[in-house]
Amino acid sequence: MPNDKLRFVLLYTVGIALVVFIINRVVLHADMQTSLMWTAMFAAIAFAMAWRHASQKKQ
Repeated sequence: MPNDKLRFVLLYTVGIALVVFIINRVVLHADMQTSLMWTAMFAAIAFAMAWRHASQKKQ
C-alpha cells in the first residue's frame, strides 16, 4: 500500500479517536477508563473502514 493511502488510514483513525475521546471526556463527563475503552473501540472500527476503503481497487 502506498504511503499516501497509509497516511489516509492513520489520519482518519486518529481523527475519529480524538473526536470520540473528546465527546466522552468533555461532553459526557465519562471517567478515563470508559473514555479510553470507547475510543479504542471506535478507533478499531474506523481503522477497519478506512483500510477497506483505501485498499479497494478503482474501476
